[in-house]
Amino acid sequence: MFDPAESHVHSIDLALFGARSAPQANRCYLPVQASVLISSLVDKFKPEFNAQLTDAWRNPAPFPVPLIKDFDDLNHQFVYDDKFAFKNPDWTYSVPAPVEKPVVLWRSLDLQHEIDELESSELWKSSDRTAKTLVKQRNFTLVLTLLKAGAVLKEHTAEGNVSIHVLRGAIRVTVDHHAAEFEQGQMVVLNRDVRHSIEALDKTAFLHSIAG
Repeated sequence: MFDPAESHVHSIDLALFGARSAPQANRCYLPVQASVLISSLVDKFKPEFNAQLTDAWRNPAPFPVPLIKDFDDLNHQFVYDDKFAFKNPDWTYSVPAPVEKPVVLWRSLDLQHEIDELESSELWKSSDRTAKTLVKQRNFTLVLTLLKAGAVLKEHTAEGNVSIHVLRGAIRVTVDHHAAEFEQGQMVVLNRDVRHSIEALDKTAFLHSIAG
């Protein structure tokens, strides 16, 4: 069916006939189950099989099916052999090398658009804060945060150097019982693991970055 040189209009009927005939009164459970499985697959995915027969040369991408190799009684889930589809006749494996995604060299952000989207969200209408992660890489995170006047981000730390850039409104940042206020266009930078809290003095939007 998947070989263009041998595929024809009766391939599905022949596959179903072969599946029904496979057990042949055999008591072995495997051919019986295989006959049920093949019939079920053809019935479930008949449009896909018909499309394959219509254009036998389209060569769909391989779909590796993992092998159930065990059952984890403690977690009540099956354990799969994800490399089974790549096993060779000599019991070695030919696992294809992973395709690495190209590194994004740059990206642009429309901060006003992001703020407008957050302000139109249901969470912002019902809460005193909302946030969205704009960038998350291995060693860098950039979060846009909106706070209503009086909202407080309780004292916390970050596993990296922190910068807080006020885009709108004003905030009060408290570090070790010392507070300082920052307005639109101002920024504060904190070292790794410094405990700090943030209070909004007005309806505020700021960028919160963590690096390192």
